[in-house]
Amino acid sequence: MTHWKHLVVALVAAFALAACSSSDNGGTASTETPPPAETGPTQEELDEANKRADDAEAEAATEKERADELQAEKDREQAMKDLATARAMFNALRLEIAISGNPRTGGETTGQTDATARSPQVTIPPLGKPDGGMFMRKVGTTEWSSSVLDTMESSDKVLFGDSSFAEATGRYVDGVYSFEADDPAPNAGIKSSNFPSAGIRNYPAGQREFSGTFHGASGIYSCSNDTCTATWTASGIDLPEGWTFTPQDGARVTVPDANFQSFGWWLRKNEDGTLDAGPVYFHSFAAGNGLTNFDTLQGEATYEGRAIGKYAIYSGAFSERSEAGHFTADATLTADFGDATTAGSISGYINGFMTDAGAKDDWRVNLAEDDSLTAGAFSGATTWIIDGVKSSTVQGAYAGQMYDTRADQDSLPYEAGGTFDARFEEGVGEMVGAFAATRE
Repeated sequence: MTHWKHLVVALVAAFALAACSSSDNGGTASTETPPPAETGPTQEELDEANKRADDAEAEAATEKERADELQAEKDREQAMKDLATARAMFNALRLEIAISGNPRTGGETTGQTDATARSPQVTIPPLGKPDGGMFMRKVGTTEWSSSVLDTMESSDKVLFGDSSFAEATGRYVDGVYSFEADDPAPNAGIKSSNFPSAGIRNYPAGQREFSGTFHGASGIYSCSNDTCTATWTASGIDLPEGWTFTPQDGARVTVPDANFQSFGWWLRKNEDGTLDAGPVYFHSFAAGNGLTNFDTLQGEATYEGRAIGKYAIYSGAFSERSEAGHFTADATLTADFGDATTAGSISGYINGFMTDAGAKDDWRVNLAEDDSLTAGAFSGATTWIIDGVKSSTVQGAYAGQMYDTRADQDSLPYEAGGTFDARFEEGVGEMVGAFAATRE
């Protein structure tokens, strides 16, 4: 038995060795196919890819060149338009300066007297107190619009019964204000959602009492007539006799400051639809300039404020392209009122220009010293500086007036304002403007 056992073990071992040998030497027992060897792109394929890339790059460059040419053409067209606009504005400003002359202060009369002027001898009527920015007023048959800045003080709030219109008219009795048929004009201070926004409104019984405001004071409107109406007009609500306003207890009204300056440029629209563009103007709406014994004033003062006006540049020497339009700027004046034996003097500058084309930080207009400051009036030459370069061949002029309309101020004038023009070289730049400033 032992002999057969050893024989079986030997046979099993032999078969195992044979199987291993067959697997290791690639015998027919395995049916797997080895993977093919990796190969890169051929030179022909590489050349084709490079050609496609070069073609795409060339096409992109061609497209960019076309786009640049189109943009350049648009820029040329725009530049020509800007050139035409700037030249037209330039010529208009030169005409305006020539026919207006200096000084052009006061705001009452702006002398366009030349036969070729756009509007002969225009007188600016009282336009009312501006709100700042652009405003419009219709005076008679003419509509005026102006871009203005003003130095008005904040409006005061006073008790309704202490207001000037309540005291002066005598219509505020026993806590009730009565409207009358002989009111000189509709009152823009009448406001209520129950009043008409157009035409005439009738109020039946039961609808003749409602809330509203009168010059900013809250209260109750009521009507005691048999027939009650309210009429909308362009200047406000017109109420006939029989309407009353009862303010709330302690109600206060807004009383605008009667002394203020306005300044800017104006545009007049005539009945036939034509427009007259007039010069810039400056005016202080007060009874006189408030200056007394001016020659005895002593001390120094600095005035800071704003300027506004029109300009044109159509030479490429100092601008990438010709331009024209309106500007706002800062105004600074320094005054020395002298002493009992020496006349006063004043000088200043305009800077911080902002135009439709952007900020002009390199612009400055110097106001040369006037060493004969008399009765608050002043004038002198202007010099326009661009990027540190002073205009050498031509100059402009400025003129203005001081005012002191505030009772709580000391003897030195509180306000100063005027108009100016400036030129940069011959045929390069023109500007006209107006300014107003208050004492620091």
